[in-house]
Amino acid sequence: MSLPSSTLDFVKQMDSDFEKDYKDGNIDKLVKTYTEDAKIIGYDNQQWIGREQIRQYLQGDTKGNVQTISVQNQTIHRINDELFLELCHYQLDTDSTPKNGYTIWKKSSSTSGGGPEWLRHIDVIA
Repeated sequence: MSLPSSTLDFVKQMDSDFEKDYKDGNIDKLVKTYTEDAKIIGYDNQQWIGREQIRQYLQGDTKGNVQTISVQNQTIHRINDELFLELCHYQLDTDSTPKNGYTIWKKSSSTSGGGPEWLRHIDVIA
């Protein structure tokens, strides 16, 4: 997948592609997209996320090691009752974090303190 020039174009393309493939049940294609066409550097409870974890993530599996994350300024695209896609552009300047990228988040149905709990994230570096 070639990356569009603008952040907005990228978000629109990712949202459209993800929603279509998810609804069509093209899990293998989604796994390929997020492991081969972009560099995955995400982690889940300090464990690097691999191909099988991404497959489980895309299928809505929240078992195993997950962490609760609070996110602000989200752009949420509802896919179904359980799976949400978060494409959040960020520019970070620390050595330990990526300079450019997008984060895909899964939102649980439960809430904590009146807000949603965020489970599993994958950082996609543009």
